[in-house]
Amino acid sequence: MTNLFTDVRYDERVVRLAVGVEPLDGLGGGRLTGPLRVLVEDAPAPLHNWRNWRPGETLDGFLGRLDRHRSGRFGRVYGPGFRAGEITLRLVEPSARAVVPRRIGVQIADEAAVLTAEMAGTSVPLFTRVFPVGLFPGAAAALPSRATVVRGRVVTAVAGGGTMPVRWVRVRAVDADGNDVGWAHGDDRGEFVLFVTGATEAVVPADDPLAVSFTVYATVPPPAPDPADPLRAVVDPLWDLPVEPLPALAGAASDDRYAGRVPLPGQDPFGPFPFDLPLGRETSIQLHIP
Repeated sequence: MTNLFTDVRYDERVVRLAVGVEPLDGLGGGRLTGPLRVLVEDAPAPLHNWRNWRPGETLDGFLGRLDRHRSGRFGRVYGPGFRAGEITLRLVEPSARAVVPRRIGVQIADEAAVLTAEMAGTSVPLFTRVFPVGLFPGAAAALPSRATVVRGRVVTAVAGGGTMPVRWVRVRAVDADGNDVGWAHGDDRGEFVLFVTGATEAVVPADDPLAVSFTVYATVPPPAPDPADPLRAVVDPLWDLPVEPLPALAGAASDDRYAGRVPLPGQDPFGPFPFDLPLGRETSIQLHIP
């Protein structure tokens, strides 16, 4: 094969990015640091036919992963054993609850298509292979002082009395005029941390206390484990977290699906739940949904 960029006197080796992920702060938009991992869901099913599982082991410890660059981005280049097509990635933090995990479904272009486009003098734009993904704070996130923060938990009633947490909720907050003032992602315990921000349309300081209404997006009733793969609910901490399909970016701009400011697939809205929040303080609430 002829060289693409150098004279034929030289040996040329071109490394092409197949897929990249840039974890972003779901609040401020800056790049996240810390012990994040981007894992590839490449485990065969059912899990009990794949390997023997010891007590305490989880699926996250055995999945392939994207390589992390010193810039904080994650990626994988084309090479032997790489599979193009639809793949599912999970963004997780291995040891803390500083961020809430996400599972995303992306389409990876075939390397042959990329090569063909390059030989024709065109290209598969790099931004269509890079996915900026917003992650929201979890229950153990470090919180800035003097921020208006809601620490919440979403529960639902169970037969015979009592309540149980609702996993993987998303929560939207709006002010009295219906303007967005915050989003949050709930974790596997039904807990969420929501930072209240001023509406972009606001021209005067907000009232104190601030009248806010919450809408909870949840899957009720929750999904049941697959009888054909019963071990998944035991060893996979994200077994019931819905996968979010993310299309390739149509340009440099992102949208709310990347930022995580939309409900998860299959979720229904519950609410609104009105509250008066004191500014510059933390408020703890519990939201009950049917």
